[in-house]
Amino acid sequence: MNGRVSSPALCFAALVGTIVGLMLVVVFYLSFYEGLPGIPGGFLTTAHYTELLKDRLAYRVLTNTLIYTGIAIFISLLFGVLIAWLVERTDIRGRNLIYTGMTLGLLIPTFFPSMGWLFLLHPRIGFLNIYLRQFVAENLKINIATPAGMGWVEGITLAPVVFIMVAANLRMADTTLEEAAKAAGANGWQLFRSIILPLSTPATMAAAFYVAAIAVASFDVPAIIGLSNRVYTLGTFIYEDLVPHQGFPQYGRPAAVSTLLILIGSLLSVWYLREIAQASRYQLVKGKDYRPLRYPLGKWNRWAGLFVVSYFSVQMFVPVGLLLWVAFQPFVQPPSVEVFSQLSVANFVQAPWDLFFRALKNSLVLTLGVPLASLIVCFVYSWVVLRSKTKVRYFLDALAFLPHAVPSIVFAVSGLLLSLFVLRNVVPLYGTLTLLVIVHIIQRLSFGTRVTNSAIIAVSEELEEAAEVCGSGRRDVVFRILLPLISPTLINAFFWIALLTLRELTLATILFSPSNITLSVVIWSLWNSGQHGPSAAMSLVMILLMLPVMIGYWSIGNRAADMLTGVRR
Repeated sequence: MNGRVSSPALCFAALVGTIVGLMLVVVFYLSFYEGLPGIPGGFLTTAHYTELLKDRLAYRVLTNTLIYTGIAIFISLLFGVLIAWLVERTDIRGRNLIYTGMTLGLLIPTFFPSMGWLFLLHPRIGFLNIYLRQFVAENLKINIATPAGMGWVEGITLAPVVFIMVAANLRMADTTLEEAAKAAGANGWQLFRSIILPLSTPATMAAAFYVAAIAVASFDVPAIIGLSNRVYTLGTFIYEDLVPHQGFPQYGRPAAVSTLLILIGSLLSVWYLREIAQASRYQLVKGKDYRPLRYPLGKWNRWAGLFVVSYFSVQMFVPVGLLLWVAFQPFVQPPSVEVFSQLSVANFVQAPWDLFFRALKNSLVLTLGVPLASLIVCFVYSWVVLRSKTKVRYFLDALAFLPHAVPSIVFAVSGLLLSLFVLRNVVPLYGTLTLLVIVHIIQRLSFGTRVTNSAIIAVSEELEEAAEVCGSGRRDVVFRILLPLISPTLINAFFWIALLTLRELTLATILFSPSNITLSVVIWSLWNSGQHGPSAAMSLVMILLMLPVMIGYWSIGNRAADMLTGVRR
């Protein structure tokens, strides 16, 4: 078997794993370094950590982050798990439509709903707060620019992630225990609380872990909503040090905070893996016992539909609707009959289109280049892990899992520090689109290898062995047998990574330079400079540009599902 994996492939996989480890080691080292590496006068110190311990703002940032992350997890699980249960285990109407809506919600960039919610509930310019001051009470307001408010927005935008992860688990669930409980007189709530929810623990924990890993160092929502009210979380705390309004950038403290985030991610991974090690407690499908079951909602069907529609309203319809309103207004003002006459396309005309088209070119390069390069890297990496007997393959697989546990902002900081201080005299990567591509690939390594691992595992090794016996070389085995068989999965993953790349703001903002600016950064820059109208206008244009990729992803995904299940929809 080891002969089927070439030495170059093994060396390539080892190189990719080394890069992942090196990026984390550089962050750790620079967190103890005072000064600029490569410039005389620098020395090792623990000052960055002692400063954090003495900084009251750091404690407030940590508290904000914990509140923000906790509420994001709660809200995403609340909506995601309940809607997944309604779709998979009840007779709710419009299941296919709900699936489509949740998928679209998953693909819309997080900063779009954030902008819409700020237009609605900003303490000063929020439309609802203006109405409350005018018609209810002068001092009455609902402030979205708080850790709890930001957690609400992050939670509703991440609920589709929870839905996708939990729905697949519920679809496979054996209903024997539920039928036994019903025979014993259990009602619907007791069934859900005592049987369905506990048996979904692995999927729910995986979703909670994923949401926590995203939220703990999220930049999108805290930047759009929190910075308007000087409410910081770890993501914006790092950003303010790297991109200060005054003075020079600080690199030691962001590296120290990033090291703490690596520690948090590692602890979350250990906790998750310990729970998964007891997976036998949660077995759902047991051979002939498996049979699907849907509960009739009866008179509750209408209320269930209303719950789902309410979710889509707060997650998508209301925020995007407010973006649409602001984009066609001369300035930010609440909807009313009087201001309908002021609708105009001035924000579209005044938008910096030269910058937009330069950013569009870079975004297209990333959208096409990152998924293609990622899948090539992940395929070779997975092939080495699964088709070789090298002793380091499990270590390589563990390294590939790290980007899932470590927040993306850590890899952005690492890429920035590497290009500035370690590689600047060897490979001039700082400020280039190439650096952005490399960091994107590393960040997608965890997802990509999980996809390619599962695809390659599904192909029996006997096919490859038979081809080798018939005289086929390694290249023929890969290109004429393995790749054609797993191509539907790879194509689906290509569109998914392309959408994640197009909507990415965190990496693009931390690694920003005039030569690698992306559409997300253009919209963020306009927003940050107070040009809310042009920012909303460009957001709508970006949504239109994303539609073909979304449609491609949805179409390819359905075709792949049809091929795998043999069901034609």
